[in-house]
Amino acid sequence: MDILDAGLPNPLIPTSLDDADEFLRLVMEHPPRLPRSLQHYTVARSIARTEQNQRMWLGWRESDEADSLPVDLQAIDAPALVIHGEHDRVIHPAVGANLADHLANVEHVVMNGVGHVPQIEAPRQTARLLDRFWGRFSHSSDL
Repeated sequence: MDILDAGLPNPLIPTSLDDADEFLRLVMEHPPRLPRSLQHYTVARSIARTEQNQRMWLGWRESDEADSLPVDLQAIDAPALVIHGEHDRVIHPAVGANLADHLANVEHVVMNGVGHVPQIEAPRQTARLLDRFWGRFSHSSDL
């Protein structure tokens, strides 16, 4: 059962600084060691946006199938890089695969052992992927 269907608070919308540890464990497979002050800063910023975050989640939950991927997505031929964490508990990896399946010129990478925020959990690997992707176009008119 979905925790939101059960009427439980959304753990992705922290409401107090005490929620920092649970929030980080949920979005990251292997949270990096962060100073408590940085954790509190991150969660405090999210708390300040609680109303907006709740509206956003409600919009996602109440959207219908027609609001998903545009039907003409394959018409986009610009190069795209889709990076997804294998252990993403926020957006299922199948969503990234589905997006990649609908793009004409895509490189799809699923990062092993990574959750929802590869740029934080595996910054060097993410940077290498981006550098390699962008490097393909440094002397090209493909973009």
